[in-house]
Amino acid sequence: MALPERSVGKARRRCWFSASTVSKYVVVRSKVAWFGGHWIGSARRSIRCSGKECTICKSGAVARVFTYVFVEQEDNEILVFEIPERLFGLAQELEASATGGPGCRLSISREGSAKNSAIVAMIVGFEECEELDSEAFVRTLGLPARS
Repeated sequence: MALPERSVGKARRRCWFSASTVSKYVVVRSKVAWFGGHWIGSARRSIRCSGKECTICKSGAVARVFTYVFVEQEDNEILVFEIPERLFGLAQELEASATGGPGCRLSISREGSAKNSAIVAMIVGFEECEELDSEAFVRTLGLPARS
């Protein structure tokens, strides 16, 4: 039997916010969610730190904090924004805001056109919005690879 031209299942929806050299304005729709883990370059993924018994830490790697918020774009699409480690201060600002993040309007852009160009993001205002819960989604991130 020949394969069909394309899968008949639901097409995978893009879920990650992507910055560009043009400023994009988004509204934060969730509180900051996070986990401690390690970036494994060879696997191109994060792995959660398992604390005192973490074999990655024992090999000399230092765990870092991975932070995420749901953001709503101007077209009303809800996406996940991974706040880069160098912008950890933004995560702290969002958490310290009156709402804990939801409603903060952000300006986000990339300093250059390369995929690894630094991202610039800042709070530029506030607007009322309904808060979304990102915790369940973030719990699915950084899980150990299945054997």
